[in-house]
Amino acid sequence: MAQAIIAIGASISAATATASTAVSSMFAAGSTAAAAGTAATAGCTFASTISTVLSVGSALASIGSGFAKAAAAKDQAGQLAVQTSQMKAGDSQKRASMAAEYADLVSEQTAIQIANGLNPNVGTPATVRGATREIAERNIATSRDNTRNRTSVARMQQRSLMKSANMHVLGGFMDAANTGMDAYRAVG
Repeated sequence: MAQAIIAIGASISAATATASTAVSSMFAAGSTAAAAGTAATAGCTFASTISTVLSVGSALASIGSGFAKAAAAKDQAGQLAVQTSQMKAGDSQKRASMAAEYADLVSEQTAIQIANGLNPNVGTPATVRGATREIAERNIATSRDNTRNRTSVARMQQRSLMKSANMHVLGGFMDAANTGMDAYRAVG
């Protein structure tokens, strides 16, 4: 829809530029003073009409531009949502991988301790295994918190883009209103 409004505005602007050239040549063509006076009166009325048409075209282009910018902001918000889901999935896989690595590490520690004739459930071997689990839990929790924080920031960015989209539409209509006011002041 925005593209159509922009195209209409551009077509109107091109047509009025052609008409403006015709008005200029009409002024140049008058050979007598009376003919020049009649042409000037007709030219002024025609120029006023052209100015109005140009203003309408400009207003439509402003509205179309606002909608186009809003669509772009909404597209960015959608892309950000997709990127956020991908990031969350990647972080989840990373946490699963970390948990598997720490489980393997604990298993290796236990095997080494048993191979050395130690009871893995008491004393230093149990303390080492507990410390390894604590580190694993802390790293996984940190990864989870980081994911939550990045997701929260992405949501704020999405909201900002959606608000920006609404502001672009409003700005397009405000520009159109200002164009209309300027045209009203110019024509009277």
